[in-house]
Amino acid sequence: MRKFFTHTLVVLLTLAILAGTMSHVLALPPCMDVVFIIDTTGSMNDNRALLAATEKIKYFVREFEQNTSVNFKYALIDYRDFPERTTYSEDYPYKVQLDLSDADALDTALGELVPAYGGDFEETVYSAVIHGLGDVSWRDGSGKIAVLVGDAPALDPERYTGYMVGDAILSLQGKTFQKVKDLNAAPTQNPVEKQDAVQSAVKLFSISITPDDDPFTTFSALATESGGLGATLDFADDLLVYMLDYANSLPPIPDPPDPPPVVTLKSSMTLFHKDDTTVFASQDTPRVRWESTNPAVLSIDDNGRVTYYFAKIGDTTIKAIDSETNKELARTQVKVTWDWWQWILVVIAFGWAYL
Repeated sequence: MRKFFTHTLVVLLTLAILAGTMSHVLALPPCMDVVFIIDTTGSMNDNRALLAATEKIKYFVREFEQNTSVNFKYALIDYRDFPERTTYSEDYPYKVQLDLSDADALDTALGELVPAYGGDFEETVYSAVIHGLGDVSWRDGSGKIAVLVGDAPALDPERYTGYMVGDAILSLQGKTFQKVKDLNAAPTQNPVEKQDAVQSAVKLFSISITPDDDPFTTFSALATESGGLGATLDFADDLLVYMLDYANSLPPIPDPPDPPPVVTLKSSMTLFHKDDTTVFASQDTPRVRWESTNPAVLSIDDNGRVTYYFAKIGDTTIKAIDSETNKELARTQVKVTWDWWQWILVVIAFGWAYL
């Protein structure tokens, strides 16, 4: 007997450990979306600045993958300037070179960046931040980080958008601001619309290739106002500590909710007294709650069974409600009446005056 209880206890403990292990394996890890925004104008070719920037990004990615249990996805945006300003047809305010993908795809996309053109000193940083981040397919529930890398300050205000640093900050904070519809239209002909450029707030971390005041000041303003941090390339590793801390603080992604039950009802129907009382029961599930707007004529229970009331006819609405969300799933207009022979019985029993 003692041996039996001992074996039983061992089995129960083993099952408990396995259950705990399986629940841990099946738990969805936190998600982090990281978007790199890089200046690819001609000046980034000086002193191999673009190469140094991409090598730093690759180092960040290796650290992300090796030092956290977070599910990372990466995107890549580069920016230059408006071709109308620079007269170089191959310029552009920004391009999403890679939407959210894995580290290998990012490595390939980084290797395909070529610094060129870009015109004068200032660049279209704000269009890259506002429109570029708005074009990224952010995952629901993910932590969101942008890493801005460049060697020149932002056009402030931008020629064709009128964007200033405050607009980019509002966009990063997920707040409503005036966003232009056409990046290349003249300011006087450029309609605007109030909207959020990104789905939710994004922490921006900035890396200024040079310690010059102009780019560093603008970049740092975007970073600090969005909850991130700015640094020069020489001290960029300091940013990694903050990004790793943020990634490791993210909560697990909750299991997606079960889909609501599907209930299909006709828009209207007629029920005769003593018809099948289970007319709605076939649509019933544990999550469905039934309601009648006129229970004196026709009531319905939790299992979808209706109750008729003697000598009661009239109209009601039967509703199917999701008991978990309290949202209405379907409804039907019901006319409750008598069949011909029931009319005759009512007349015989109560006389024409009852009608």
